[in-house]
Amino acid sequence: MFAEGGIPARSGRYALNNRLLIARMKALGFRTFLAEHQGPIITTFLYPEGTKFDFHDMYEFIKERGYAIYPGKLTTEETFRLGNIGEIYTDDIEKVTELLALYMGERGLLSAATGSDSVPAAIAAMDAAGEPIKAAAPANVKLVA
Repeated sequence: MFAEGGIPARSGRYALNNRLLIARMKALGFRTFLAEHQGPIITTFLYPEGTKFDFHDMYEFIKERGYAIYPGKLTTEETFRLGNIGEIYTDDIEKVTELLALYMGERGLLSAATGSDSVPAAIAAMDAAGEPIKAAAPANVKLVA
């Protein structure tokens, strides 16, 4: 932790991860469960309107590719959660959101959520949404492992 710059730098990385995750997920049609006061530890997402997600199928797809997502256990609404802390960096946020775009494309969910069935277009939209967040990162925040 101290090699990274101590608690302020690590806290800044978690907050950056959270903002980047939310921006990229919004580009895929997801909304956060909490519209305000979203903490940087774990983020709960609602499924995009007009789509039918199978959490177990999505979980297995993501897990087989090296990442973990969590079911939304705290609400009666259909949600799932992604963590922002620990050894998670911006490239991890980018990879997991790209996997979600790929999953949505392969399952025919992308068009209903984004208006296009193109996975490359979805990734480009996520990249465009995330670039200003990464560019504004404080100098003391480590972006990659």
